[in-house]
Amino acid sequence: MIGAFITLLFCGFLTLLSCRVFSRWTSDLDPAERLGISGILGLGAVGWITFFLGMIPGGLRMGYFILGAVVVGGLTALTLRPKIDLTFGVPKGIRLAMMAAIILVAILPLTAVLAPSDMMDYDSLAYHLAVTKIWLNTGHITFLPYDHHSNFPLVVDNLYIWGQFWGGQFGAKAFSL
Repeated sequence: MIGAFITLLFCGFLTLLSCRVFSRWTSDLDPAERLGISGILGLGAVGWITFFLGMIPGGLRMGYFILGAVVVGGLTALTLRPKIDLTFGVPKGIRLAMMAAIILVAILPLTAVLAPSDMMDYDSLAYHLAVTKIWLNTGHITFLPYDHHSNFPLVVDNLYIWGQFWGGQFGAKAFSL
């Protein structure tokens, strides 16, 4: 459960950092759109960087540096003059109702994230978790001759490497949330 919490914090800090980095291209968007698009671009960038780090033997052992860089960058972006109005221009009562609705909608996928994977969760066991765990244990991304899933382009699944690094399967599956 701690791993899922760390992953969600990672995604939050990464979104703040991405809002700062991509502000030039997202400045004319609605604040909610800016948060969503920046978060997706940030996660994609980390997945892409993970691919290139994974090609270096032992490169995946830099997980704490990735985590630290995102946390420091997110905190820096948060403390600098904010470029995003996190109130979205909505009155406080409506904002609270919207947050309650989002929390209620997030409970169902959260239960799926916190439930251990079993035989009904084939994709997670076959390659989302298995291949990335093998790569994490070897320290780099490599061809696995017995698993054809290791040949798929895994830019988004590369995030599972970091989730498993700091939180096991729950940390990895939290990226789905």
